[in-house]
This record gives sequence, C-alpha cells and structure tokens, in this order.
Amino acid sequence: MGRYYSLTKSIKEEDAARILEELRAMEDVAQADFNEDRSGITIFTVSGEYTAVMDRAVNIFSREGGGAELSFQHFVQA
Repeated sequence: MGRYYSLTKSIKEEDAARILEELRAMEDVAQADFNEDRSGITIFTVSGEYTAVMDRAVNIFSREGGGAELSFQHFVQA
C-alpha cells in the first residue's frame, strides 16, 4: 500500500524531475510519481516503512522544490 502526499505548492517540471530522480534512487522506494499538476505525489516503498523515506523526502522537497512541504492525505492501493 502506498501513500499520497499533497504539497504546499505546485512543483515546476524541472524541479519535479530532480526530485523524482533522487527519490527513485533511494533503496526502499519502489515507486514515486507526481499527480498531473505536480501538487501531490504518490510514494510506494519496498518494505512498507515510510519514516526514513519521508524524512529524506522532506529534505529533498525543501531543497529542490523551493521549500515545498509535504502533508499526508491518504493511503493508495497498488
């Protein structure tokens, strides 16, 4: 089961590409995809654990997304 997070602001296309590259390179990330307008992201982990992945994701979004913050919204079925 994955998780959907909304963002405090939409991410530019070039920033989204860098964010996805870093997230997908993480060992425990099985899948990461933005929604159509890049105002939210769905993340699936290999282990089902999200603490370490999201700790790092917060830093990635802050750095590459111009300070965008993440907020958990709901679970997503695979």
